[in-house]
Amino acid sequence: MLFTLTFMTAALSGCGDSNDVPAVDAGVPDGSRADAGDADAGDRDAGERDAGGSDAGDSDAGASDAGTVDASSGDAAMADAGLDCAYLAVDEVVVSCGGDYTFVNHFVSELGAACPAFYSFDVDGPRFDGFAPTIASDPTCSSACVYDFATSVSRIYCGRRAGYETLTATGCATLFRFPDGYYMSVEAYDASHPCT
Repeated sequence: MLFTLTFMTAALSGCGDSNDVPAVDAGVPDGSRADAGDADAGDRDAGERDAGGSDAGDSDAGASDAGTVDASSGDAAMADAGLDCAYLAVDEVVVSCGGDYTFVNHFVSELGAACPAFYSFDVDGPRFDGFAPTIASDPTCSSACVYDFATSVSRIYCGRRAGYETLTATGCATLFRFPDGYYMSVEAYDASHPCT
């Protein structure tokens, strides 16, 4: 009887090793790259992000970042401090630059004073303290008509739902912004997009 009980205990303990504690738990995941390597302290956490390419590399020392941008707003210090300013364009105006209509943006961050607001044609370009100096920075831009968004219109055109926005500027004709560009009137858009 003792022999049978000892044999059964030995057989059961042999089965328990392969089912209760798999090789995966004691091996690769607990001390591997997946658990404590790349995901927890790899390139993203302590590598490129904090001391590598995006923090101390091209962004902070690159051609577009080393000029007006870093000198005026301290972006390099903010990036080194681990701040992600994530700017959003608000209070946009539209001007004519080189014959094309172009957005001039007021960029703000939800982090407030830690990420100073600025004006620019795009978030990566030179930064200014207002719309007028931004427009004046490009000699092809005209400040004669600085358009603000006024109205958004939905309509059915050619049997489909469509829409446009109107833009107004003091002393200037209304400008109409359609999905494919700017027009001086709704009729001008309709004439260039006949129903088929």
